[in-house]
Amino acid sequence: MLELSEEMKEYARKSALEFQKNLNFNQTLTKKLLSDFDYINWLVNFYRSHDYFYDDDWLYTPEAITEEDSMQLRKLDNFLTGIVEYVNKMNLVLDEDYYLIKFEDEMLTLREFHGQGVHIQVNRVEENLEGKVIDIKDVVEYYSVGNDLSQISFAIKNAFRNGISEEVIIEKVSNTLEQLNVEQQKRMLFNSD
Repeated sequence: MLELSEEMKEYARKSALEFQKNLNFNQTLTKKLLSDFDYINWLVNFYRSHDYFYDDDWLYTPEAITEEDSMQLRKLDNFLTGIVEYVNKMNLVLDEDYYLIKFEDEMLTLREFHGQGVHIQVNRVEENLEGKVIDIKDVVEYYSVGNDLSQISFAIKNAFRNGISEEVIIEKVSNTLEQLNVEQQKRMLFNSD
């Protein structure tokens, strides 16, 4: 069996810690970008003057846009990651290879391309596209809830909108609460001994 040197073990440990730190940073940034309307407001204002662009269009000509716009473009990957996470958590089935985003009366598509790296395309939509629309207000509500009760409420609303009957929802919530009460009683009995 191959024995790792102490230096290699230390390098692996530091690499794992750095990876975890970056992952935590990206998750926090993603939630922050989608927990209010600041980023989407910036994105809408930006694409009003750039109807169609990739997140790396200004990679070799950074002077063509402001420093603020450049910083915000670097966050587009986190924004799209949050949209994808929302779509998955809400069990939305999309038939397209893009995400059709609605914000007030604006529409845009986000699409990820893989080549020599990953590129995100943003396209302003003028006409009605076929596809399921993701209302950014729902996404912001999902990320901004900040507490578990709001997330539960949002999930119940989503289930009801997707055709699950009130009776089934009530039964599921009641069963879950009953199960939690039983677990809590067991813990109390165990802790009193």
